[in-house]
Parts: sequence; structure tokens; C-alpha cells
Amino acid sequence: SGRGNADGNSARAAASPQEEEETEDAAVPEIYRARYAAMPPSRPLPPALLAALAQQSPGSALLREQVTQVFRRSRRRFPQHFLHSTLQSQGLGDAVYYFQVDEQAVVQKVFVCWTLGEELEGPPGHCHGGCIASLIDDAFGAFTNTHLRSKGHSGEAVTAFLHVDYKAPTPLPCAVVCVVTLDRHDGRKVFSKGQALVQKTEGAALVTSCEANALFVELKAGYSGMKKGEGNK
Repeated sequence: SGRGNADGNSARAAASPQEEEETEDAAVPEIYRARYAAMPPSRPLPPALLAALAQQSPGSALLREQVTQVFRRSRRRFPQHFLHSTLQSQGLGDAVYYFQVDEQAVVQKVFVCWTLGEELEGPPGHCHGGCIASLIDDAFGAFTNTHLRSKGHSGEAVTAFLHVDYKAPTPLPCAVVCVVTLDRHDGRKVFSKGQALVQKTEGAALVTSCEANALFVELKAGYSGMKKGEGNK
């Protein structure tokens, strides 16, 4: 089952009370600070994340002790978030984010790794398609926010368009890595493309579950219609 499987991908890691004590904000680079918290040093990098990096960026090394762009979403700031709070007790594991930057420290690609349990079923034995769409949308948002912030913008942007082409069903339990990269940036519009890669068990080949493209629009300065409070940036 999703709860009892012992392989490194499908076992959902429950954060300990110590892990919930997030690192001080000063330890997280400013462009990530509004949304993300540092990964606990004792937490290993997900095997599926390493496999996706090897596939998507051949020659790139991702060693835990050298990584400064690996984070988890801040639960303290987003206590009611659909993915990062509500579904955490309903089969969705804690996400791990890895941001690739260029020589100018501008974010160019994001990898987001999730573990999915059997509670997220749609078709028998497989994940609900709406869940996969939500995960890829989260990755598009993570990319757009940090890409803009790394270029000196506010990073506040919203989904205007999301198109998902499903390529294969997503078996449960499994690990999913959503990969998003820039297509083009035109004024307040950020166009990006991505895919969801599925690994059934640790060491198994990655299978493309879906391909997607999205348009995010940066909010105009001073617009506050999406804000409920400091935690909803």
C-alpha cells in the first residue's frame, strides 16, 4: 500500500517536530524566502529527483552537501494551502524543490518532487488526473515566482492559461517529478513549458505522465486583490 511500501519513493516522509522547526529566514536566499524553507540537513534527497536531474540535465551533479537551491514549501506561511497542507494527510507527500540557476543567478528551471499515495486514486490503481494537473500547476507557479524574483521583480504572478496533455496514467503509489523551464518572457507575461515524470519504484525508469505549457501574468504593482494577509504572497 502507499503507507506500507518500503521503497524510497513511495514511502511518504512524515516531518518530525524537529523538521517542522524551520531554519531562520536568513538562512534562505532572499528570492526563495517568501515561499520556501530550508531542507532539514538530515533529510536525504529523493531518488526520483536525482534520476530526473540526470535525465534532464546530463552531467549535472546534485550532492546534498553542495546544494543551496533545494527547499521545501513553508508550512508555517501556508497553513491552509490545498497541496502543502490540506492534502498532506490525504496521500500527498511533502514536496522537495530544486531550482537551477544560470551564471547570473537567474532561475532557469525547477524540479519539484512529490510522493503520491493510494488515497489520490482516480481510475483504479492510478492517480486522479486533476491531481496531476494541480502538481504541474504548482511547479509552473514555483518557476514563475522565483524566475521573476531572481530578475528583480516582485514575483507575484497568477495562472492565466494552463494546458495539460496526458501521455500515460500515473500508477499509485509512486514518485512524481514536475520539471518546468522558461519558454519566453514578454513584458508581464511569462510563458513556460513542463512535464511530469513518474517513477514507480526506486531505480525504475522515469515515464512521462504529462506534458504541459502555461502562461502566468505578473500582477501590476500595488494590486492587492489576491492577498489575504502576509502569508499569501
